[in-house]
Amino acid sequence: MTQTADYVSLEHCCSVFKTTDPMLIRAIAEQLEAVADPQSEFNPGTIYVQGDPDHYDTSPITYADVSRYLRSATGRYVPVLFETPMRVVESSLVMVNRDWLGSKIQAARARAGAVESSTAQHVLVSRGLKVGNARVIRFPEDQPPAADASAFRDLHRKLEIQADQRKAQEAASRDAIALRTIETKLAVLEALLAEAKAKERLLTEENRSQSNELVAKDRKIQDKDLIIADLTDRMAIYAACFNPHSPLHPAALSEAFDCWAELTQMGTYDPSGPGGRGARPLVMEWLRQRGDNDIGTANAPSAKVKRLATIIGWRGAGSGAIRSK
Repeated sequence: MTQTADYVSLEHCCSVFKTTDPMLIRAIAEQLEAVADPQSEFNPGTIYVQGDPDHYDTSPITYADVSRYLRSATGRYVPVLFETPMRVVESSLVMVNRDWLGSKIQAARARAGAVESSTAQHVLVSRGLKVGNARVIRFPEDQPPAADASAFRDLHRKLEIQADQRKAQEAASRDAIALRTIETKLAVLEALLAEAKAKERLLTEENRSQSNELVAKDRKIQDKDLIIADLTDRMAIYAACFNPHSPLHPAALSEAFDCWAELTQMGTYDPSGPGGRGARPLVMEWLRQRGDNDIGTANAPSAKVKRLATIIGWRGAGSGAIRSK
């Protein structure tokens, strides 16, 4: 479990260093920028965001994120927002391990030649960190001289200005966080809208394709309906033509149709195919089976045979030629 006393707020530290040793902030930022991979992530035990339910399972903080914040802190104000590519939080909630930050301060001051002794340095680091965490330890030798009424008024005015600046920065931080949230929601909505439009286009294309198929099917149905209507009309004509009780019934034509239907098996068989015969000898055989003996001979067929062979002839004029077997 993380001990709060082992950590200090990043914003508070920068605020203290900005008034006591502003170059220290820049020096620490340069140290972080000098690592081999600035995008490498901090161990959550070194830097984490206070308030996260489990800071080991949230978006990581990189060396580049912290160095970027420190660079911003060297400006006019210490930023109240700590931004990463994944999130924005208040910088007062970013907690830094005291030992880690102390090592960076020692390294920065050693590089600047400001270290007099390891003991004195340890005292300065501890005091700076405790002030940054709002836990001030007063040292007798550091006690300021007594202040008069004017000094108190000046101090009070500075504190009011700092309080106003803090309130303004907090309001700006809330607005910035709200804006980032709105932008995130807007991006999600835009993505959903683009997806919906893509689905709508797809459905439109599918509907157009189905509509074209239905139109084509309707045309086929209409064509078939026309054929059926035509066949129905023809069937009515045939029914009137072949009605034996009609005074206009053509008996000879009806007989020719019966001959054709039997010889061709209702139009499903070609009797003159390979090994078959022509219409005339078939007609003669058909009449003979019906008991009609007045059919003549193959060389001199009767007029009835000629007439029937001519009417039902499927190979042209009489179809009298006999196929070779």
